[in-house]
Amino acid sequence: MNLLPEAVKSMSPSDLLSEIERLLEVVRQQQQQIQAQQEVIERLETQVAQQGERIKQLEEELRAQKKLKGKPKLKASQLNDTPAGEEMDKPGRREKRSKKAGFTVDRVEIINGYCTVIGNDWFTYFSSGSSKSRRNFLEVLQGRSPRYILNDDAQQYLATQGLAAKHWATLTFSDQVLATEATAWQTYLSGLGIVSANAVRVITEAALLGGVLAQGIRDDLRILSDGAGQFNLLHHGLCWVHAERALRRLAGSTAQHRQNIAEMQDLLWTYYRQLQAYRQAPTAEAKQTLEEGFDQLFGRCYRHHASLNIVLRQFRNRKAELLRVLDCPELPLHNNASETDIREYVTRRKISGTTRSEAGRQARDTLVGLKKTCRKLGISFWQYLLSRVHGDHRIPPLPDVIRAKAVAQQVAVAT
Repeated sequence: MNLLPEAVKSMSPSDLLSEIERLLEVVRQQQQQIQAQQEVIERLETQVAQQGERIKQLEEELRAQKKLKGKPKLKASQLNDTPAGEEMDKPGRREKRSKKAGFTVDRVEIINGYCTVIGNDWFTYFSSGSSKSRRNFLEVLQGRSPRYILNDDAQQYLATQGLAAKHWATLTFSDQVLATEATAWQTYLSGLGIVSANAVRVITEAALLGGVLAQGIRDDLRILSDGAGQFNLLHHGLCWVHAERALRRLAGSTAQHRQNIAEMQDLLWTYYRQLQAYRQAPTAEAKQTLEEGFDQLFGRCYRHHASLNIVLRQFRNRKAELLRVLDCPELPLHNNASETDIREYVTRRKISGTTRSEAGRQARDTLVGLKKTCRKLGISFWQYLLSRVHGDHRIPPLPDVIRAKAVAQQVAVAT
């Protein structure tokens, strides 16, 4: 049986081809509309979930302000109440009063700040402060003794930050140390007429970066982080374990969505194992294969799964940072070591909050860092402390031990 309409039967081959192309274009447009609507739906679902969490949080805050936390306050039964005009059977009975009557808050103090941990296989360094900004990170890299230098490295950094032309005209670049503490640096900027928050921020970051590199730190320094923006400096690499969490956070509203997410997770960890093998035996051929494999893996597009496509796009956008290991095989694929280093620190903070003074906080950071550094170097922390107290130098300075290990590693690589 021929089911073609009479109008189609009467078409010439060229007209029929044009009609097919027109219909295919209509289908493509409808698919694009469906994809766009699916993205909107998933975005709205995410917003609704976030708003639900926010509403729950606000309700809890409201109950706390109204002192409705805990069990509801129920009135006592009136069955055994003493009738009006009669004496109470139980002498000494009196009405309970609130213990918080007259209690007022006269001061609010924020006691939990931020802790930055820096380390590798040989050392761990902790630095606590009230900020986790890029400026703070650069100050930590200078050992909390900052030098502000607008040198060529600072100029290159500013060129990537979109600094306004009017500020460029006021700056001069040299190897001169312009300030050694924050107040003097702020005075310097004010003298140049630079007072806007954004300009002050980026120029300060540039000057601190210039100070870091002027102290001998190489400009090809590899920094591996969990993806926090303040660490995205120099040759920055991303932790694959943290990156994979973007997939795990996807809810998967349908069975097909959940299957897509599981498929991508399996493929990601297969690719991750290939990167691990490359670190053990890096070759130019393997490097090219892994670069091409990355594009194939994260260049996928799942129809009707907009949120997964967004995550895959995020992987593509950060390809250079995720594949930093291809140029530096000794770089780890994850920052689990730093997470392990700071776990004890976080546990202590949860139990005791924080120290009572700035000196106590610095002492805590120093001692915990020394203990973990000794452990990584195979040195008894107790014997190290005894050696420092007695002044017998039986245990050499830890920086000397670290430098010796670095030299030994360079010799091993060269041979």
